[in-house]
Amino acid sequence: MRLFHVLCLLTSCLNSIHSDVKSNSGQIHFDVDSDATSEMSLTSQGLGIGNDAPQSSLHITGNLLIDDTASSVGTPSLKVNGSFGFGLELVSDNLTLSNNTMVLVDSSSQDIDLSLPFAGNSQGLIYHIKKTSKSNHVTIFGNGTTIDLDYSVNLVANTIDSMSLVSDGSQWHVYNYNGEFTPLSDNLIGWYKLNETTGSIASDSSGYDRHGTIGGGIDFSSHSVSGKIGSAIDFENQDYLDVSAHDFNLLDNYSVSF
Repeated sequence: MRLFHVLCLLTSCLNSIHSDVKSNSGQIHFDVDSDATSEMSLTSQGLGIGNDAPQSSLHITGNLLIDDTASSVGTPSLKVNGSFGFGLELVSDNLTLSNNTMVLVDSSSQDIDLSLPFAGNSQGLIYHIKKTSKSNHVTIFGNGTTIDLDYSVNLVANTIDSMSLVSDGSQWHVYNYNGEFTPLSDNLIGWYKLNETTGSIASDSSGYDRHGTIGGGIDFSSHSVSGKIGSAIDFENQDYLDVSAHDFNLLDNYSVSF
């Protein structure tokens, strides 16, 4: 008889255990490793993973991995009905970028150098970078790894350019980019693409506005040809590019590349 009573008592307890979890304080904290720190918290604001005070319905502090191996082809791994926000970083000085996806660069006071994280530790990481001032240059470096074809990326002066970069785990790649590829150099003084198709003015793409003039009886309208990238100019005989109107302040050592 006593055994029967014990079994009835256990059955009654088990029937009550499956009921909803309720809190008298409005918060439920989950400490899964008994270190007095909550790994997850449920409050009236929402569910917080990695934090005690969620500020939205789902607030995650840390990394989130969405594995779509079980998803059907054409089915989105993540679907958002509503707005979608990114971490924003405001930059006005030389900086190694953090994990914030959106980067706004104020170059109004000086040239700015940005270093990307090491690509080997950043597979899939994406940055969207935009200048907010036409003044000065913004140069992005790969921090020990390359950006496409061993070039740094230079958002030049007199423009408000933007670009996106992604790491494949070994190097950085540029896409959705409306800036200029500039040779990796800290002392570039002139860059003439010679890709104009009309007139005789050769624009300087270095950002220093040291524009030149082609001479020798030719102009871009008559001698523009297809080049390795876009248009080029076909120089013949005594044709030349005149940049004598500008003071380049050349020292004893300098180089010219074609």
